[in-house]
Amino acid sequence: MSTGTPISIAEAPERVPSGSGWNRVAAIVEVVLAFALTHLAYRALKHFTVIGQWEGAARTNFTPGVVTVAFTVLVLLLCRRSFEAYGLSTKRWSYHLNLGLVCSLLLILVEAIGLIVTRVHIDASRPPDPHAPLQLARIMGLAVVAVPAFLVVLVVVQKRPRIIDAFLPQ
Repeated sequence: MSTGTPISIAEAPERVPSGSGWNRVAAIVEVVLAFALTHLAYRALKHFTVIGQWEGAARTNFTPGVVTVAFTVLVLLLCRRSFEAYGLSTKRWSYHLNLGLVCSLLLILVEAIGLIVTRVHIDASRPPDPHAPLQLARIMGLAVVAVPAFLVVLVVVQKRPRIIDAFLPQ
């Protein structure tokens, strides 16, 4: 390990939880501060820049995503972290892109079947009213659809890679 060569994910030792509770508290504080800084940055961009004026006129909402991605890349660069260790590399990019597409299609298929079975109505032309009273039955219906869909994708990816690999080029 003293050669300075980076450890691949496959060779990385298993993480052992720290014995100190203060390290966990510090990590939580770090995450909260990063969230607050990112939130303040995108709010400032939306309210005090031309980008925010354009986005308001166009009725889009790309600023939070762009700021989040920029913040992540900036932190990785400043801390000199390996992008590959975080899954951000071009190695086997076509396989991973195809894997994402197959998993997305599987997720959409399972969720569509679930929506048909549960008869939960979704009107894509009208977003939900954030000021309307909560509809617990609707929320539970959507959870009944979404959770099994995610579990199906998780099981197929982890336990049955041959199923996924049948759809992907090698």
